[in-house]
Amino acid sequence: LRLLASPDFDPHNEVLVSDGDTRPTDATVRGEARITRSSNSRVVIAATLSDPGMLVLTDSFYPGWKVYVNDKEEQIVRANYFFRGVTLLAGNHTVEFKYEPFWFSVGLAVSLLTMLFLGGITILIGFRRRSGRYSEKFAPLTEPSATVQQ
Repeated sequence: LRLLASPDFDPHNEVLVSDGDTRPTDATVRGEARITRSSNSRVVIAATLSDPGMLVLTDSFYPGWKVYVNDKEEQIVRANYFFRGVTLLAGNHTVEFKYEPFWFSVGLAVSLLTMLFLGGITILIGFRRRSGRYSEKFAPLTEPSATVQQ
């Protein structure tokens, strides 16, 4: 944080990445980036670079985010302590940041398996009731008939 706050650090010309190094950007590198889609869990960027460089998305770095460059997963880096970044080669790229937390996927799988299990049990009980297998065990209770003797 001290380095980010120092007057020697220029965020327009260098990037401080998660490993503690600063990566200067070459002033001759030309690039353009345009956000084409944005939602809470997905950001798609069209980027063009004349030379290799780093794309920094000034959106909060948070665990669970993944980055895909031209549909291939790449390493996401913490850029300038607060933001998400990815190293790009020269050329045209489609960069997609997706929020895909591991535990969300686990929870979704457990929920789907539970729904399938409960649905299967419900269907099984329905078939057994139709076939009459439960009719003897679960026959409705009737009042015993009473005879009155005089």
